[in-house]
Amino acid sequence: MIVVASNWAIGDGTLVPAAAASLGSLAATVHRTVIRAGVGVDGRYRPVENLDLVLAGDTFDWLVSAAWLGDAKPWHASNRSFERLATVARRSIRLGRAVLGPLLRWARRGLPLPAGMSAVGRRHTLTVPVRVTVLTGDRDAAVERVLGGRRSFSAGRRWDDGRVSIRHGHDRDPVCRANHDHGTGAADRPPTLGESVAVDLLARFAMLVAARTVRAGVHLRRIADAGVVGMPEALGGWLTGLAGGPDAARVSDAWQRSVDGWWREARRCVPTCEAEFDVVDALAGWLAAAIRPGAEACPMAAGLGALVAAPAAGGPGAVEGHLRSAGMNRAIGLAWSGGSASPLAVCTSERGWPRWQIIELGDEAGPIVAIRPRATTCPADRHVVDAA
Repeated sequence: MIVVASNWAIGDGTLVPAAAASLGSLAATVHRTVIRAGVGVDGRYRPVENLDLVLAGDTFDWLVSAAWLGDAKPWHASNRSFERLATVARRSIRLGRAVLGPLLRWARRGLPLPAGMSAVGRRHTLTVPVRVTVLTGDRDAAVERVLGGRRSFSAGRRWDDGRVSIRHGHDRDPVCRANHDHGTGAADRPPTLGESVAVDLLARFAMLVAARTVRAGVHLRRIADAGVVGMPEALGGWLTGLAGGPDAARVSDAWQRSVDGWWREARRCVPTCEAEFDVVDALAGWLAAAIRPGAEACPMAAGLGALVAAPAAGGPGAVEGHLRSAGMNRAIGLAWSGGSASPLAVCTSERGWPRWQIIELGDEAGPIVAIRPRATTCPADRHVVDAA
């Protein structure tokens, strides 16, 4: 059985909540799902033989952090930037233990499952092996370097078992696509447009409103999770809920100041983006318009449609875990409403390509896909992780 999760965006907690509250139920949900996957169409229970947990990118968010509010940036090659990245990563990993801890314990000890009932009614259990693989995303691009070499899990860029191919897929997103490798370089590089907005706009905005606005953390996470092209709608929804009160004025002012500050910084250090127009000017104008009345339903500014990520492509075994605005998993038939709900899709077919059913995990957790491949084509010891 394969479980694929993405976009948890566990951060260091300095500006926004470290993790979505609904992730606290993740381990229990996965455990129940694995047990249910053992029930065949004939009603008989046959425990799964093994479990692969693939965290398909953006498990962490190492961009929206107070560590980058100064001169050091994630795209700098200085020792100070590397040290700050290490600090952000360590803190986010520590704060994410509630989510990651059970999964890593399964990797070390196995996952206990019911094996059936004895003739006298006594319940038997067994332990199945679990492998955890962490793939790189755009918000945790250094995950191979930071997490590589651990015994309890693998880190890489693509997981493949010959039937199912899993990756984050942010290279399809013009906002995240770069003309450089995310590995450790010898020189500074320009940021991607997504990195620039996250560090020089969203982090600045979070610093201005996090401690002064009611429930700011929840809305800041929604804005960050919406991606660059979804930020105006997410912010417009927040302002609509504030109904013109003092918090609305505070949020609007902070947003305008943050957009202006990002524009100046982006003019000094131009982010990479493959577009045939001035992306910085166009995006700054559109983001600034988000604080106007009715911005929640404001159409996308002319030309900015080029920044929308391409939908997932490939066969029914191709799984991509990029932002929900990128149309995650359309290629494998996973229904996606485009809202904030996060589904758990469970394979209900043991033969052929899987059928899917949608189970809601929570409003703020990342998407999860569970697949049960045929054991005859996917033996437990056969899978490939492309690492740096």
